[in-house]
Formats: sequence, C-alpha cells, structure tokens
Amino acid sequence: MSSTTRAPVTIGTLSAITLVSPDPASSLAFYERVLDAKLVFRDADSAAVRVPGVGPLLNLLRPSAAEELFASSLSSTSHQHHHHDSDADADAGGGEERKGAQEKGQKQTMMMTLATANLEVAMAALQSRGLARFTTGPETKPWGVRTVTFEDPAGHTWEVAQEVVIVEKGTEGVDK
Repeated sequence: MSSTTRAPVTIGTLSAITLVSPDPASSLAFYERVLDAKLVFRDADSAAVRVPGVGPLLNLLRPSAAEELFASSLSSTSHQHHHHDSDADADAGGGEERKGAQEKGQKQTMMMTLATANLEVAMAALQSRGLARFTTGPETKPWGVRTVTFEDPAGHTWEVAQEVVIVEKGTEGVDK
C-alpha cells in the first residue's frame, strides 16, 4: 500500500459570511444598532457590513439575489420557499414583522458564535443597543462555554459565548 503525501491547501482566513434576508434594510438596521456594524456597501438587493472585532464581512442578501449567487446550492430550499421569498421581496419596504426562521418554516442550518470575556457585560451591551430578547440562555454547556443566543430580523441565530472552567462534583482541586 503506497502512501502519498499531499501538499497542504492554503486557503486563508474566512473573509465573508452571506446571510439571506427577505429585508436587507431591516437586517442592516439591526446589525448597525445591536452590533455597531459599519456599512461597507449597499444596493437594492444587499448590504455588506463590518462588525468591529469580527473578522468576516457580513453580506445581507435578498433571496432573489441569493438564488442567483448560490445557484444550485440553494435550489433545494428555494423551491420549497420560493413563493414566500417573492412575497417578502415585494413587501421589503412595507415593514413586515420580524419572524424567526422556525416561525417561517425554515430549518436552521448554521449559527455564528461571537466570543466574549464576560457574558453578562456582553448581554447588557446588546440589550442597551435594543436587542429585545435572547432566544436561549444564559446556559453553561458541558464543554466549557456559557452562552446566550439571539436572532436577527431574518431569523439567523447568533450565539455569544464565554469560556468557563467546568468543575465536576467531587473533582474540586483535580487537574483535568
């Protein structure tokens, strides 16, 4: 059996995350208010922002433009939700109420996590910027993080996580 050595693939850093949003203007206002995002680009179908301290650019993209951009990768879900997306496109300026992904019948397929040194301080900062509610938490996970989650106007889930030391009962003072 021969083994071949492959050269490592050097891709680089994650530079952008594209979030599909029926109303990019509403999502833009949310990210500017809650995460202090700075506008980089905006047109009728999209907005791109940078969040201080977060590496990747966030692209907020209307579903019709996303279908074009993603082509086949969205085809299975776009057929399922196409009439809803068209309705949202037509009503984008009408101020449709925020609905989470589960409320719209969409399946969550990813979550973005923001690290923090102090979860309570981060929660207070988000609430002071107008975040109405957290969808989960605060909750300590068995793998050593304390978290809360919230959703943007399009239903994308964000987690804020603080690393913590987990001490199991009966193991106080034992190095892990």
